[in-house]
Amino acid sequence: MTKRQSVALLLLISCALLLSACRSNDGPPEYIYRGATVESIDVSLNDNGAYTLVEAHIRGSLPDTCTLIDSVTQDMRGNVFILTLRTERRIDAVCEQTVMPFEAIVPLAIEGLQCGVYAVSASNITTTFELEEEDLVPFE
Repeated sequence: MTKRQSVALLLLISCALLLSACRSNDGPPEYIYRGATVESIDVSLNDNGAYTLVEAHIRGSLPDTCTLIDSVTQDMRGNVFILTLRTERRIDAVCEQTVMPFEAIVPLAIEGLQCGVYAVSASNITTTFELEEEDLVPFE
């Protein structure tokens, strides 16, 4: 090995050691985020006296014992409630590769809506429900 190659190798090793020393294990763990697998959606309308509570009951599966539902977001496009369920899993987690069922109940924002048929969609699964006059919540 020539002197030039030795110096280059020494510099490469030094840089690698410096970079690895800068990495801290005290920071937040890194996660993998994905969409949840949804298998069914049922909608319930429950009258509590003052107003009707409309809930989407979502059932699905998670790919392993370490993956959890991280968040559920709700968007409205026309007469369709679009629900997005995001999962979270630590990158370094060692998990049993067993499919785990989950259930989530999502209250739907019906305030200010008109009577009619509405759809709820999550991960290409869709169902419908109907709001009637007595179900409506006045927009305040």
